[in-house]
Amino acid sequence: MGRRDARVRNTSYLIGSSSVLKQVHPDTCISNKVTAIHNSPVSDIFKHIALTPQTGTP
Repeated sequence: MGRRDARVRNTSYLIGSSSVLKQVHPDTCISNKVTAIHNSPVSDIFKHIALTPQTGTP
């Protein structure tokens, strides 16, 4: 049997972004370029939240 190559998992926030966009503007769609631009800051925010130590104060 051949060995499978490990796949890199791409996290995309398109599903969440497009569903919110459809609720606010039903006749508007989002392009792939905008999706790529939108994914970068969203993933940075999630990484920052995950790596920030939790404290007792907000």
